[in-house]
Amino acid sequence: SNWFNGPTGIGTGSDNETIIPVAPSLFIRHNFLVENLSNIVIAILHVDYDDGFVAYLNGTEIARINIGSPGIIPAFDDLTESSHNAVIYDGGVPEKFIVDKPQDILVEGENTLCIQIHNRYTAGDLTIIPFLTFGMIEEPVGANGTNVLLDSLLSWSHTNFKISSEGETIYLSNTNNTVIDSFVSTQLPTDISMGLSPGNGNVFFFNESTPGTENSTTGYQDFSEPPSFSLEGGFYSGSQTIELSGAIGNENIYYTLDGADPTDSSFIYTQPITIDTTHVIRARIIGQSSIPSRIITHTYLIDRDFTMPVISLATTPANFFDWETGIYVMGPNANPNPPFMGANFWEDWERPIHIEFFNQDGSLKFSKDAGTKIHGRWSRRFAQKSLAIFFRNQYDESPLISHVFEEKPIEEFQSLLLRNSGNDCNATHFRDGLVTNLLQDQNIDYQEFQPVTVYINGMYWGIYNLREKISEHFIASNHPEVDPDNIDRLEYRYKVLNGDSTAYHNLFTFLATHDLSEPDNYDFVKTQINIENLTKYLAANIYCNNRDWPRTNVTLWRERTDTGKWRWILDDMDWSFGFPYSGYDHNTLWDVLSTDPSNPNPPEFTFIFRKMFTNEEFRIDFINCLMDFMNTIFLPSELMTKIADVKSQ
Repeated sequence: SNWFNGPTGIGTGSDNETIIPVAPSLFIRHNFLVENLSNIVIAILHVDYDDGFVAYLNGTEIARINIGSPGIIPAFDDLTESSHNAVIYDGGVPEKFIVDKPQDILVEGENTLCIQIHNRYTAGDLTIIPFLTFGMIEEPVGANGTNVLLDSLLSWSHTNFKISSEGETIYLSNTNNTVIDSFVSTQLPTDISMGLSPGNGNVFFFNESTPGTENSTTGYQDFSEPPSFSLEGGFYSGSQTIELSGAIGNENIYYTLDGADPTDSSFIYTQPITIDTTHVIRARIIGQSSIPSRIITHTYLIDRDFTMPVISLATTPANFFDWETGIYVMGPNANPNPPFMGANFWEDWERPIHIEFFNQDGSLKFSKDAGTKIHGRWSRRFAQKSLAIFFRNQYDESPLISHVFEEKPIEEFQSLLLRNSGNDCNATHFRDGLVTNLLQDQNIDYQEFQPVTVYINGMYWGIYNLREKISEHFIASNHPEVDPDNIDRLEYRYKVLNGDSTAYHNLFTFLATHDLSEPDNYDFVKTQINIENLTKYLAANIYCNNRDWPRTNVTLWRERTDTGKWRWILDDMDWSFGFPYSGYDHNTLWDVLSTDPSNPNPPEFTFIFRKMFTNEEFRIDFINCLMDFMNTIFLPSELMTKIADVKSQ
């Protein structure tokens, strides 16, 4: 094929040198010559992009961000996992990617850099400005130098190895392999570094790093131990007094009552703290000669009666409510009309929190540092917003080890979801959880459901639906035999979230070119699709009258093995059982099978389902499944019992 020529930046925005039509993806390449391979000691790729990309050097993947899994080439119509804005036009600097062992990838003579750039949405901005820079022993004749944008970014020395986060010994040797010096690193908290004092060469810890310059900031030789609380967090009646202890020498205990991280500007503990209303107390020890301790958090829920578990979130208030940077507020760029696109809560921003989970009897199930993002699509417009909780090593030990949901044996979680019940937020507030729990033990993957009362910084925030969060880890937790790094997972508009879409497109092509009334063809499809899972998935959505499906809210996955079969996950059942505007007499089967232009579900989103119904064996399986459901879990008496159970909480 012929390639167009043009300079970068290239994309759909007006800030680009080369402007292209709106597209889901863009492919670019550049050829260059290497005269002396031994002269190259390092290669660095800087990229300014919107929204994600994969870069290849001579066919070897060297960088990837925001799309798919390493080593798997995304399809041309794959969309990115989240939005990411370019930054150079606004005074920012491009992201840096160190090329691992470039001497093993490059060749003397012609080399090719290729980059495929992908959009978050089919009609959004698409931008790429790449810079490939080589560090050389000797400057080649006629070298142009680096782009002025990179001058400040390329002034540091780089190594071609990484240091284990658990700690290890680093050796400095001369050309004769004689050890000149060594340094023993250790496991460090986030944003803490260790290095040598420029004065005496002693090892210190630093809470302010100085890359590119000497270690001129204050160094510490130890970490302060965290403070002790005389009273654990929990449910209490009447006034409570809490004593804090643990400071020694020149250390002080600092604490806050508004959820903020304590600093040396916070309250200094001098006497017991007495509270008579619900409060979050966060405390840490700060000394002159040691790194501040980790923060200890306890929530005291006073004079409250609870009929369900309680989750307390604590965070510096600005993380949620600052007009410029808070993830929960409109912010300066919000459209005034729902769903308020451009608002802060539409950004893919993550903020640190502390989360405590109390059982209904007040006992603590877990307490952990974590991160959170606003979750959902149009339900973000509601005052009560869904929150995705992430248990990452940058915050605390990961994963969370806790038996969170009584109905499932899972005890490890990389993430959880505090859901506002989606579009059902201001109606029953439990419709999605009710429907998915009806399908327990039915060979359908579903998110477990537990209503909880939520507090943020000691303020009541309403009832939420605590759910498992759909991800590759969710799949592995519910299918322990599956490797989470070896799956294909597609969702809304068949966007790739894990793996790639090759197997899906192959199945789609087979269905489009073969008659499933032929037994041999259907037998092949049964090796690609878990038929029981699909019939039950369809029966549930059709009987429950899910009106926000199948054009949206479709999630399917397969194990990337020769015997892996596609399975569908029951997801987002907010618009079911008559919500928001249709009754029991609506023909949801027509939504799935009709290609009439009046059908709000475009044919490409119903194709697989329609094709399956052309096979008599599948139709019989579906009918039998639907009748079984109607005579068991969907009986009015069963439904009313389930509804009463949820309501009673």
